Amino acid sequence: YAGTLPVVHFKNEANNLPNKEQIVSVYPNPTTGNVQFDVPVPYTDCQLILYGIDGKVCLQQNLTAGNNSVALTNQSNGLYYYTIYYKGNLLQRSKLILVK
Repeated sequence: YAGTLPVVHFKNEANNLPNKEQIVSVYPNPTTGNVQFDVPVPYTDCQLILYGIDGKVCLQQNLTAGNNSVALTNQSNGLYYYTIYYKGNLLQRSKLILVK
């Protein structure tokens, strides 16, 4: 091919988060089945969406302020991606590893 290939830039919404820090504590990671999502008080009524490596939604769950236990016992071992939204805006995005 004579020429240059176009460069594709993906917008990373997480870069717009305050201080680019993890707002919600997620543990243990890797996990054997149950994951804790500790949501700080100002962020009530969040939505968690868990995606498989293929991009398909595996789980959707509402999160409240405080500690939320999420069971992944029905999911297969592997790498997952999660997003947490607050009032329709991206709050946090990261990876989660499940090893039973």
